[in-house]
Amino acid sequence: MLAFEGATKKQKPDVQVGDCVYARLLNAHREMEPELVCIDSYFKAGKLGILPNEGFLLNISLPLTQSLLDIENPLLRSIGKKYLMKWHWVLMAKCG
Repeated sequence: MLAFEGATKKQKPDVQVGDCVYARLLNAHREMEPELVCIDSYFKAGKLGILPNEGFLLNISLPLTQSLLDIENPLLRSIGKKYLMKWHWVLMAKCG
């Protein structure tokens, strides 16, 4: 389930199979399907929603993802020097 800003039963967002969506996990229970939302508590999208096709989706381990939170990480410095202002978004996460 997805919730988008301004979406109604008649006016639905154009989400295609294979689209990357930046969303917030609202509910996750074993007995139910997870519920993702692309709106904040004020019903505004902000930066949430369908991501443009100008980026990369990488599947990396959780420890590497956590190490990238460190501002002194040498990998981030290398990427920043080579690809400064060319990467619009990079989504890095692996669950499980």
